[in-house]
Amino acid sequence: MYIIAVNGSPRKDWNTATLLRKALEGAASRGARTELVHLYDLAYQGCRSCFACKTRGGKSYGACAVKDGLSPVLAATGEADALILGSPVYFGTVTGEMKSFLERLLFPVLTYTDPPGSVPLYHERHGGADGQLRRCGPCRPERALPHADVRLIGVAPLL
Repeated sequence: MYIIAVNGSPRKDWNTATLLRKALEGAASRGARTELVHLYDLAYQGCRSCFACKTRGGKSYGACAVKDGLSPVLAATGEADALILGSPVYFGTVTGEMKSFLERLLFPVLTYTDPPGSVPLYHERHGGADGQLRRCGPCRPERALPHADVRLIGVAPLL
């Protein structure tokens, strides 16, 4: 099992980071491979709305096309079995860095459909042996990442 924790706090040793580290320690004690990402260490921006991720048949369809400091993290999330997101509350919501991360993580897999929210996603590892893209339902973080164990615990809705 591979678990990534994402720290949306500018502080690497305060409450949010401490809670994420403790969660990863628990997972590691059960044999999981873990990684802690500090968003404030990365040079990146939020979604640029270039729509390269929406172009059917394009090389970036379903994935963010922007290459910057966040690219390796986004690639790793495709291999992760679980994501743990941590952020302090600023102005009643997550930090700007966390929101920018979520934009880049989730926007590529959301589609403009009626009803809204059908998402094309992941190949063989999380789909079928035929490598066909799989679709999942309404626009919710836990459905946009169907291969991961997504549980929203003790937080207000992010999206």
